[in-house]
Amino acid sequence: MPAEERRPALEATEPGFSASQIADIEEFVAVAPRMQIQDAHVFVHGEEEICVGDIATLELKLIRANLREGEAIGAAHAPRFPGKVPEAWWLTFRLPGKGKSGTSVCRRISDISREVVASVRFRVPLAGKCRLRLTLTCEAYAGSVNAQLRAGQGSELRGEAGAATRAGRRQ
Repeated sequence: MPAEERRPALEATEPGFSASQIADIEEFVAVAPRMQIQDAHVFVHGEEEICVGDIATLELKLIRANLREGEAIGAAHAPRFPGKVPEAWWLTFRLPGKGKSGTSVCRRISDISREVVASVRFRVPLAGKCRLRLTLTCEAYAGSVNAQLRAGQGSELRGEAGAATRAGRRQ
């Protein structure tokens, strides 16, 4: 919501925000990360196809839409916390398994630049299409996206992945 629309909406709420509360909201909105997934794909190094048992790589290209070219992020906006809170993100997802079993995978992303490339390696658990729910979590912000891959027996299927973008939100 643009600032010129946000301020009247905040002032119109019951019982209403004080001027200092509105200033704190505006300060947060100015620095809140808008992390977007620009690209996500799954592949096996040196192979054209993904097969059961392969060590696959999930590679994400993340963009901080709130930063301009060449900028880097500082500490998270946490005015009531006694120290600086770094903006380090955790990428997590769960691989399907036989029955109710599965494997959880996580990777810490601490790169503070505007464009971040993160990758996670994992063993492909099953043949066929695998849907993954990716979650990006930060000490101060959280969000999630979906991705999928397709693995075949031998050389029957090609890998594919896709992801939707979703900006982070304050916890």
